Amino acid sequence: MSAATQTYEERAEKHTNACAKSLLETIARKQSNLCVSVDVTTKEDFLAVVDAVGPFVALIKVRRSYFLAVSARENGTLTYYSHPC
Repeated sequence: MSAATQTYEERAEKHTNACAKSLLETIARKQSNLCVSVDVTTKEDFLAVVDAVGPFVALIKVRRSYFLAVSARENGTLTYYSHPC
């Protein structure tokens, strides 16, 4: 059976990559395959966007350089929001 005809749950069960498996499980649980790219410059704006869209999207994309800059300014407080993959 091709991936195009499998459900997200079926694809997750067979996937060997932990990050892909986690994403597929999230898509199935939330019944959404939407992704949002958050390109803001302040922690407050970032958290406002995440709070607003989080329940409706499967993935929130942010530049790594943003997290490194915020992490340096905030002494690592935002690292808890990152996925371990």
